[in-house]
Amino acid sequence: AELPISGDPLSEIILDLVFPKGNPYFTLNGKMLQLLSPLDRDKDNLSHIVFQLTCTVKSTNKKRTIPVIVRVVDVNDNAPVFVSTPYNTTISELVPVGTTIFRGLKAVDQDAGVNSLVEYTIVSGDGRGLGTDQGVGRNRVTVADGADFFAINLPHQGQVTVSRGLDYEKTQRYLVTILATDRARNESERFTTTTTLTVNVKDDDDQDPSFIYRGCMSVDGACVNPEYHATVSSGVVAGILSISPEKIQAVDMDTNNSPIAYSFLSGSPGSFRDYFEINPTTGAVRQTKSVDTSVTKKFEIIVKAEENSPSRRFATAKLSVLVRPVDVNPPVIVASATDGLVSENAPVGTKILDDEGNPLQLRVSDPDLGPDDPKPSYDFEVTTNFFHIDEEGYLVVGEENLDRDPPSPGKFRFQVVARESHGTAASAPVTFTVALIDVNDNAPHLPMIPPITIQAGEGRRQVVKVEATD
Repeated sequence: AELPISGDPLSEIILDLVFPKGNPYFTLNGKMLQLLSPLDRDKDNLSHIVFQLTCTVKSTNKKRTIPVIVRVVDVNDNAPVFVSTPYNTTISELVPVGTTIFRGLKAVDQDAGVNSLVEYTIVSGDGRGLGTDQGVGRNRVTVADGADFFAINLPHQGQVTVSRGLDYEKTQRYLVTILATDRARNESERFTTTTTLTVNVKDDDDQDPSFIYRGCMSVDGACVNPEYHATVSSGVVAGILSISPEKIQAVDMDTNNSPIAYSFLSGSPGSFRDYFEINPTTGAVRQTKSVDTSVTKKFEIIVKAEENSPSRRFATAKLSVLVRPVDVNPPVIVASATDGLVSENAPVGTKILDDEGNPLQLRVSDPDLGPDDPKPSYDFEVTTNFFHIDEEGYLVVGEENLDRDPPSPGKFRFQVVARESHGTAASAPVTFTVALIDVNDNAPHLPMIPPITIQAGEGRRQVVKVEATD
């Protein structure tokens, strides 16, 4: 910039700069002010520079001092910088949507004016650090991107709020990527920086307890419609019931691991409490009084498993207790036939036929049961793997490649026993014989013949006899 001074600095006047507060920032080239080095308004806090210009008239030697103020205009050349990092917070999984969970975001920008203003937004992260770590059981931590679960509704304040419901059982930690942007008037000149807010989710009592046993259908780890079975004999006090598929047991699905108390919620007939009681701590069910089939043939009891916690969350299961008549006679297998036929190489599941070509079928009866008594289910135990009993009671092929030809046996003898699925009663074994029907599945076999020497001649004569076997 040229100074507004009259006179020629080469012949008429002498100009000089005086910097009373430090090193000089400018030099003179004639009447022109020139920077000695680049200025950093932000680092040196230079909003303006004050110095003096002395002007001496050569002809009169008169001297005048003129104050000069140079205002330094800010340029957006600094990105925001987050302070007091790293950012961490811990919240309950039950925190309502819209709740502010973190107020400590702060980024500073060394620029001045509008260039120093900062706005905050949440963006998707780069994917690093997400997934499930190598912990075991309740120590396993699943980490997810928090962009869809948290929001900053007032960008200039930077307060982080919950935008979606949280579930500790699914995700225990969120990584929230925060973007800080300055407010330079020209958007193309704006600077940004990012940081990560780690949100640890604390488990709270929001899950009902769940009954647990192998084979129960589960949703999100909780057993759905759990059912237990037991059998008692008429006129007998069984004591602790043998319950299937496993003993009654429930667990708190939250990490609070609250103790579980067991009780009977309801049941039918209404007199069930006169005959059974449940241990509130172990869940063991005890028969306290004998029952006759004239009272009922089946009890259906709803078992309640309740957390010992302020929320008193609970789950229920159905316990069915079958009352059997006095067990004098074992179950009996009734078979349509005990001798059967099937083709060799028949596929698995092929039904065994009797001599008249009808499928060989088994059913079970129990002389102790009357026509109105509930029929127990039975499992068939077969002493061979080549055959088994299907769900409809038919004897079928159980393995592939049944072979009638030597050295394989052409006939199978085995035994079948019927045993109660939810009890101990078993039938006497019944012996079955299944013969394999030959199928033309082998080619004839010719023996190896050694070389033969014969005398020359024209007469017909036997040289060797070839016999094939099948």
